[in-house]
Amino acid sequence: MNEDKDAAKRYADQKSMEKFGLLPKDYPLEQTLVKVLTEQIAGLYDPDSKEFFIANWNTDADIRMVMSHELTHALHDNISISISGQTRRSRTMMRNSLATRC
Repeated sequence: MNEDKDAAKRYADQKSMEKFGLLPKDYPLEQTLVKVLTEQIAGLYDPDSKEFFIANWNTDADIRMVMSHELTHALHDNISISISGQTRRSRTMMRNSLATRC
């Protein structure tokens, strides 16, 4: 969570939610989010490091499903990179081709 938002932004978000009545005053939001996330997330794909992680509390039966899910994220990330890279290469090749014809 610290990588997503700095402390001042998280504080401002919480105060805004309190003002709109979405949270009680001084609700332990950060602690609650950490608890929920660590209890309910079975795996994680990190696009920055290109790694995925599986929580050690998963059953053997769940590990395969979680791994498939996280690999889907990894494949999507890699396909997006390939497509955007291919698009740039295609544009460059087309420009070079047009430049040699003129």
